[in-house]
Amino acid sequence: MRVKRNLGRAATLVCVLALSLVGCAKKGNLDEGECAVVVSLENIPQEFKMLGDNEKDLLGIEVTLQNITTERQYKFLLDEENGFKQEASLNPGVYKVYYCSSSPYFLLMDIASRQDQLDVSKDGVNELTVYIENYEDFSDSVWNSQPVREIMQQDKFSRMAQWQGQVIDLQDITDYIEFEYDREVRGYEQVTLHNSGVWITVQNQTPEAAPWTDCELIKVQTSGTGIILPQGARVGMSLKDIAHAQEGIYGTPDSMTGSLLIGTGMDRAGMVYYDQSSGDKITLECTPDADYICNIIYEFAVYE
Repeated sequence: MRVKRNLGRAATLVCVLALSLVGCAKKGNLDEGECAVVVSLENIPQEFKMLGDNEKDLLGIEVTLQNITTERQYKFLLDEENGFKQEASLNPGVYKVYYCSSSPYFLLMDIASRQDQLDVSKDGVNELTVYIENYEDFSDSVWNSQPVREIMQQDKFSRMAQWQGQVIDLQDITDYIEFEYDREVRGYEQVTLHNSGVWITVQNQTPEAAPWTDCELIKVQTSGTGIILPQGARVGMSLKDIAHAQEGIYGTPDSMTGSLLIGTGMDRAGMVYYDQSSGDKITLECTPDADYICNIIYEFAVYE
């Protein structure tokens, strides 16, 4: 599954960082012992059923146990395919919970274990459960990522968007998200501000310094599911769902940015749509392996 590739890339990065500090960890196999071990997610949330098909494919939880004597590490991957439960056969001993994480990042799931270590023996039940530590935040993010009828009916260049369940004018985003900037913006300067997975870029279109609130909003960018564009376009969707000529909600892009070889892992590719009448521009960026849309950028009146 794609989630295994995502978690594999994350694990590779962790390993590289670890190498620079303490050297490479010893890798163990999940079938090398005689003691039955089960790692599972407790209380699988109903919100998982609300996710899109692509998000379900990406969904996964990684739990790494480390034998405190041998320092060998054992990686468990919990996903929809295995019912968020994985069994293993390990050698007896004490295993500490070394690492817990989830994928993809935009679902805002913080995973924690119910215990710090697991005493594994041939007698008894050797079970470890993990849970979603920030369940309310995760639940809110899933519910807010469900597009409402009004946003589904909007044209992609209507400048409308959905934020926390309500449809708003994207140019009024600063009325709903608080941004801060501690100095004035110099004449003709552009500055970018960030909060809640949303970036805005404003430009001072005068020669005199001014507060950022007096500047012109020229770009809104999101890497999370909080902002939904017309027809339901949002972070986490597959390329096919948005950019396919026949099946995509936006159809064939007007141009491309980055690598033209989508899915090679060589570069982040972007699909660009232009509006001739308003000059607006929408850019949808995908992950290097083209697993999902990871960034959405809406620019106002920049195309000529």
